[in-house]
Amino acid sequence: IDSSNSSTFCQPLGTCSTASTRTCTVSASNYEAYPGAGGPRCGIDSSNSSTFCQPLGTCSTASTRTCTVSASNYEAYPGAGGPRCGVDSSNSSTFCRMGDSCSNSTTRSCSR
Repeated sequence: IDSSNSSTFCQPLGTCSTASTRTCTVSASNYEAYPGAGGPRCGIDSSNSSTFCQPLGTCSTASTRTCTVSASNYEAYPGAGGPRCGVDSSNSSTFCRMGDSCSNSTTRSCSR
């Protein structure tokens, strides 16, 4: 929250490192999930909203809303449009992108 009592946010692929000073960090491999990202579900934020990784991301730690990026694998998500690859924490079917394959439906892992 800033001085005018408005909520503040990090940019996509950023992580809130210090909320009291509104400090965000950017990493090439990890970022904080956020509402509307469009990929796999990854925890709940402080306003009780579901958060998501970006497409082709993987939720590595839902409790801290941490997403990771890999060159070869990613977590299946509801809107991907390709082959079915498991069910997420909200019991929604998840899919890989068209042209990719489901390498493990239990962990919802897709291969490019």
